Amino acid sequence: MYCKAVGIILIVLSGGYCGLTLQKRYLCRLRMLEEFIMLLEQLKGGLRYQNYTIEENLLELRKSKHFYEFFSAVLDELHRGKRFFDAWEKGCSYLRAQTALKEEDIGQIERLGRELGISDLESQIGRINFYEEQLKQKLGCLNQEKREQCRLYLSLGLMGGMMAGIFLI
Repeated sequence: MYCKAVGIILIVLSGGYCGLTLQKRYLCRLRMLEEFIMLLEQLKGGLRYQNYTIEENLLELRKSKHFYEFFSAVLDELHRGKRFFDAWEKGCSYLRAQTALKEEDIGQIERLGRELGISDLESQIGRINFYEEQLKQKLGCLNQEKREQCRLYLSLGLMGGMMAGIFLI
């Protein structure tokens, strides 16, 4: 009898843990988008005021917390002689596999990479501004939904665990 009760409690707790994991992933996505927006600002500054090349900018941006591997992958591919967009795609494949970003976020980052390094300076800065605004709007929506989403993930995890526990009774 006690073993069954302990088992049910563990199932409920594991459901709650699943909810907490999803909640943590959502919050990590928000932090990553905030950081990428800051990196876009830094990229614009490097292009406009410091006259850095794209490669020099990537070396600076690689110092970021969440995007170190992304920029390292891009730089490695560039050193192997790949075109910039192909190198950027390689970095995006890392983001798909290893981060909390969703496909729509990575798609925007990938589209940005298609437009960097192929036009004059002002056009590139204009495109960076465009993608930065899009990401800011998305981040604003996600921040408004943050409280609801976090509560929802936790509640669904606990309820799923309770439901599984009830089925075992």
